[in-house]
Amino acid sequence: MKIFVSCGETSGDIILSHVIVELKKILSACEFTGLCGNRSQDSGVQQPFNVKHFGSFGLPGFQTLLDHARLYLETKKWLEHQKPDLVILCDYAEFNFLLAKLSSKLRIPIYWISPPQVWAWRKYRLRVLKKILVGAALILPFEEMIWGDGQRFRFFAHPLGFLASKRVWKPNQNVIAIFPGSRLSELKAHYNTLNAFALKVKKMAPSVQFIVPAVLNKNIVSRFLDNSLFSFFDSSLDVLEICEFALIKSGSSTVEATCMGVPFVSFYRVSLLTEFFARMFLRVHSVTVANLLVKDAVPEFLQSQFNSQNLVRYFFSRFNNEKDLIIQKLKSVKQILLPNDLNPFREIANHIMFLCQKF
Repeated sequence: MKIFVSCGETSGDIILSHVIVELKKILSACEFTGLCGNRSQDSGVQQPFNVKHFGSFGLPGFQTLLDHARLYLETKKWLEHQKPDLVILCDYAEFNFLLAKLSSKLRIPIYWISPPQVWAWRKYRLRVLKKILVGAALILPFEEMIWGDGQRFRFFAHPLGFLASKRVWKPNQNVIAIFPGSRLSELKAHYNTLNAFALKVKKMAPSVQFIVPAVLNKNIVSRFLDNSLFSFFDSSLDVLEICEFALIKSGSSTVEATCMGVPFVSFYRVSLLTEFFARMFLRVHSVTVANLLVKDAVPEFLQSQFNSQNLVRYFFSRFNNEKDLIIQKLKSVKQILLPNDLNPFREIANHIMFLCQKF
């Protein structure tokens, strides 16, 4: 059986790699090829494509559009020539949506792990995807009501939350974790404020240590974040495990912190143009998963609110008073994200095989 896979970012690569491991237990004679990162390649995916520029943020630049257009055409040629038995997409909504429509035209069955958040924006994609997907693994529980057809579109548990829940939080006093983002463009948007925050905290409390997961690459991250202020680790879970408090760019790392029980605040900054379009089209009251599931679970610092003065004021004036309440609310969120003890990767693999046999 030939399976084509596509994921464009670190979080999707982690999820996909674990699903592939489970699929191989079911299908020993299975060949995986596709667009993916190192983790999925380590799980056995052949990666003949140049994915150097995978991952976008906000409104893509001209070079990014050109790179994705080239990659799409290269992938289109491969799919038309190879005609795999199944396409598995993971996250990475914009690019993978194009691949889904292409695969449908080629009459290749498509399964999507973490499909587009149609409840937040571009709701029309729900109608399109329900027609062309054999099924999907949803990552938030309320999405089942939105997608309907509970046999094809299932929520098992949040995959990254499941992995994080296996780790034990062992906080070290005065250790702050900083998550600037997993994309270069996010790092560029946030590093000035994070450097200023760390410098001010250090002047007021010299014993505080700042640790950062170098998800992109340590050499890249250290070019932006002051090496005299920050220590760098390879794993986000290793960082969360030992910190007392975390400052996290809104995204999958907030789910990991939630399911590990680490108190955190989230932040996000985009360009003014991206913010303008987001305010026009987004239909959500928060950009943090925890706050979508439990009201005001964690503080958010967005756009102009994300500045070093506000962060310093929060850390020294509010954090100790709010810490226990945040931890309690995160426990409630965790119960929603992980409603059972089942391995979501195994359940997703079984779901894929069940639907492929049916369709």
